[in-house]
Amino acid sequence: MRIAIGAPGNGALLKDALEERLVEDGRVSDVLDLSTPEITYPEVSFQVARAVAEGRADRGLLICGTGVGTAIAANKVPGVRAATAHDLLTVRGSVENYDAQILCMGQNVIAAPAAWALIDIWLDLRHDPTSSYGPKVGEITAYEARLHSGRRLHRADRCPGRYPQHLSAWPLSETHRGRCLRGRLRIALAPQEASVS
Repeated sequence: MRIAIGAPGNGALLKDALEERLVEDGRVSDVLDLSTPEITYPEVSFQVARAVAEGRADRGLLICGTGVGTAIAANKVPGVRAATAHDLLTVRGSVENYDAQILCMGQNVIAAPAAWALIDIWLDLRHDPTSSYGPKVGEITAYEARLHSGRRLHRADRCPGRYPQHLSAWPLSETHRGRCLRGRLRIALAPQEASVS
């Protein structure tokens, strides 16, 4: 298994301790450390997530202060599912149920020995697409495909300057269309965005 790993400064100590163990583990064929001394948690999260999405890594491990920021950022990369987990139930569920490819942990939340005990189990976990969770993961994948299909929902009229230009896309109900006509929401068709490389 190829693992992409990364951390900003506030996760570097735990990341280094876990990386040492991963390099020595026979189940791991390659460890790709994408950290740099000055990297921010969003940027390292994007890089690890892209490595997974592009097939350069099978899984990713992100460490920050709590594991929350890295998960939020990594989940912005299409095709990636990242989960924050610091206990056995959540670690197992993240892979077995939800097919998360990236595990996020917090240096301020979990000690290195406990984190390694969970990662040791995580390396052997697999998702079963025929389980009852398989179709639910499929729903997430289908929604993501619609999201990147070119149709965008704007909320600029309601909260100018607060929302990014393209928040989401889905087939609109008549209720939503009615709100749009009243000016609360404004619908626009935007050209499909180029993928980030």
